Amino acid sequence: NRVTGERGGGLYAFAAPGGGVTLNRNLFQGNAGVGPGLSDGGGAFIGGDFGRVTITNNIFFDNTTNRNGGGLAVATAISANITNNTIWGNQAASAGGVWLNLFALPTHAELFNNIIYGNTATAGPDMGDDLFIMNNDPDIATADIFFNDMGGVCVDDGNCMPSGLGIDFFANLDVDPELSDPAAGDFSLSPGSPVMDAGTEFVPDGLPNPDFAGNPRPFGKDPDMGALEAVPGFGVDPTAVNFSGVAPPNSAAQTLTLSNTGNAPVQIQQAEFQANGPISVNEFGGPQPCNTITPLLEGRSSCTVEVLFAPEVDGNFSATLSWNTDDLQTAIVVIAITASTSASSGSSGGCALSSLGAASSWSVVLAGLGLLLAVRRKRGR
Repeated sequence: NRVTGERGGGLYAFAAPGGGVTLNRNLFQGNAGVGPGLSDGGGAFIGGDFGRVTITNNIFFDNTTNRNGGGLAVATAISANITNNTIWGNQAASAGGVWLNLFALPTHAELFNNIIYGNTATAGPDMGDDLFIMNNDPDIATADIFFNDMGGVCVDDGNCMPSGLGIDFFANLDVDPELSDPAAGDFSLSPGSPVMDAGTEFVPDGLPNPDFAGNPRPFGKDPDMGALEAVPGFGVDPTAVNFSGVAPPNSAAQTLTLSNTGNAPVQIQQAEFQANGPISVNEFGGPQPCNTITPLLEGRSSCTVEVLFAPEVDGNFSATLSWNTDDLQTAIVVIAITASTSASSGSSGGCALSSLGAASSWSVVLAGLGLLLAVRRKRGR
């Protein structure tokens, strides 16, 4: 969208007295506000004339204006809650990311858990690359700027050491948030991002849940900054294992790949194995051994285990291998394993099970300190 001489390149909204404006889970990208005239808010302009403004879980990217607030402009006379937004790569003359105008009235604004980074104020760095606050009366207009990731921040013209002036700053960062690939539309956090778990759950009106993508927030010990909560994506490939035609005394092995396609780490909390024959699991096998049956998988990583079949007599055999994880989307993964020899039969398989004592089961539980607890093995005789 492109708007000339008006506010709000992508959106203009106004909270009337006694009302409010709420923006949640929107993408503002590629909008422009062009002068002459009032063209504040390249992505969006939100006015709050005696109404509550709530802006959560939004992404503002590649928006521009030749006035104030490349990504977002907010003018409020009562209150504003701006929480868990990602505002990146926007441009304006003043306030490349966010322009916040506090009226000369009893006004309070809250900015929590936002990524406001990588924006540009073309009029100069003293005009607030990422955030510029106009406070028209510091005695009665106030703002809490807590747990955000921001670079260039200025309050009123030329004051880029914004202590006082009715503005409280606490626990903010000034680091590259390491977004995955904004240019390609991927605003998720890269594994190991410094803003992961760097937010707070104690935010006005409660933590916005779910996040921009519909994932639960928080995941981990604390919420992440930005609109997208980093979550794991646990899976096992292949999802089933079959051995056939393995004649005694030969043996065979197949590799299972445990992967985390998400951004946040995933912890395997418990592994269980039950077999009615000569099938076993080797956590030290495969091209990238896990080296434990309950690994911690960092974001976008994988490791391998091997399933082994070593028959001593002909027969049909089966086993199940399962993992319990802290991934809420894939809490339990169960792998079915089947195996047969070249001359298999159900009766001979039963005899071999009894005579060779090949039945086995075990369970491994990960304790809170990362120690292996409650390892149990059984063999039939």
